Amino acid sequence: MTPQIEQKKLRCLLTGARGNLGHAIQRANAFDILAVDRNNWPKLRQENHPDTDLIIHAAGDLTTPLSQHPTTFIDSNTRALAEVLEWAGKWSIPRLFFISSCAVYGDTTSTHESSATQPLSPNGIAKLLSERLTEAYCQANKIDYTILRVFNIFGGNDRFSVLHHLRQALATSKPFTLNNQGRAHRDFVHVDDVAEIIVKLSGIPKLPAIINIGTGTTTRIADLVTSFSRHHPSLQISHRQSAEAEYSRADIERLNSYISHNFRSILDYVQAAQP
Repeated sequence: MTPQIEQKKLRCLLTGARGNLGHAIQRANAFDILAVDRNNWPKLRQENHPDTDLIIHAAGDLTTPLSQHPTTFIDSNTRALAEVLEWAGKWSIPRLFFISSCAVYGDTTSTHESSATQPLSPNGIAKLLSERLTEAYCQANKIDYTILRVFNIFGGNDRFSVLHHLRQALATSKPFTLNNQGRAHRDFVHVDDVAEIIVKLSGIPKLPAIINIGTGTTTRIADLVTSFSRHHPSLQISHRQSAEAEYSRADIERLNSYISHNFRSILDYVQAAQP
């Protein structure tokens, strides 16, 4: 019997390594990873990593309010990406994945990668600017790049999704605030699915410049809250009217043309969602 030769792992520089997606990418155990976070970021400015095959730039700041700390917001998002792009050029790294967001589409039902971008939130505006920086720099320096527009992540060490806020409300015995009677529909994608898709895409040598990552289906917020309440009847709910996009679903026709994937459903995680 011929022994199987283990395929060499790609050498990957992963920013945002301590974040939810960063942890999920490391759990996938598919790359030889140099993990980058705030602690070792300054050191990398003086180092050289010419043997790196791929940069995955997953670092970002979703918690700092732009209206209160604009310098921190810009440093953690736009400036951080600019440094990563310069590393890629300086070290002649051949490939880069930039983790963007569905927020670049704004309030629209048209989410094909060629659709017009009209972000409304500071996060969406910052991500779109970062996409433009990535395109301009990588094209000028002949770096193979792909922008991955990720939809609503849940699972793992999630601190932002509706499911997280439901869990927090239950843990603190405070009401969960339901906007607009829960009419909004969202495309929720598990963080491990996102990580697994990134791994699959890294094995494909030439990809389009932009790819959506989502399930291609939506869950109505009201249905999610109803299901959660059924399993956790002590949940308190308060209501308010708020300006928000009512429908957000990933067009994954392009993604499906490159890979196939069986997605986890957020409704399957409701019963197990303990505070």
